[in-house]
Amino acid sequence: MEDKNGDYTECWPKAWLAADCPNLRILTVEYDTQLSDWRSKCPVENERKSLAYRGRELLTKLKAAGVGDRPVVWVAHSMGGLLVKKILLDASEDPEMKSVVQNTQGIVFYSVPHSGSHLAEYSVNARFLLFPSVEVMELSKDSPSLTELNDNFTKLIKEQEVNVLSFGEKLPTNIGSMIKLHVVPLNSADLGIGDFIPLDVNHLDICKPGNRDSFIYQHSLKFIKDALAQALKS
Repeated sequence: MEDKNGDYTECWPKAWLAADCPNLRILTVEYDTQLSDWRSKCPVENERKSLAYRGRELLTKLKAAGVGDRPVVWVAHSMGGLLVKKILLDASEDPEMKSVVQNTQGIVFYSVPHSGSHLAEYSVNARFLLFPSVEVMELSKDSPSLTELNDNFTKLIKEQEVNVLSFGEKLPTNIGSMIKLHVVPLNSADLGIGDFIPLDVNHLDICKPGNRDSFIYQHSLKFIKDALAQALKS
């Protein structure tokens, strides 16, 4: 666990990255996700929570915001990384969106469950305590949909020669008062492309550097700068 000092911030892209890279345009994306679905919902609501629906929706919004007009570096944590993969694959298949892929220079993944999460396994094994949400169900380890997403994505970024940096968690995460879980195993967080760095942090803290001089932030910052510098040279 990294020590947090007076420099700590809940939003390092806004507080630190904007200062260290003043010429960057930084966009953040928020989306609702949850562990369980106790309340009854109509099928349309469940469909809107699916990875496919969210990916299409976010791609449309990001393109409208001008993403793809200039070099892009994606920074994503957990399920957000799966959304980035789906967004780029969807963009590669749409002539009007292809610039989003063509201008992608790098991706930073923080504990992204490329081949699934133990969270989904826990949900399946404890159905009487937890009715898993659509998002968690999609994270079942080695699920066919995740395998297909990963295979297609790795092929795409190899073709596009996109730089990749991945971090993995080595510590378990407390979920509520009863669950202590290693959310994303290291073998699932390792995409197999680019650098992979396991760290002594849990799933929540891996994307929250303790201070501006921390290894996580400085390594991410260098990767972003190098990826964009490479784009400017070409």
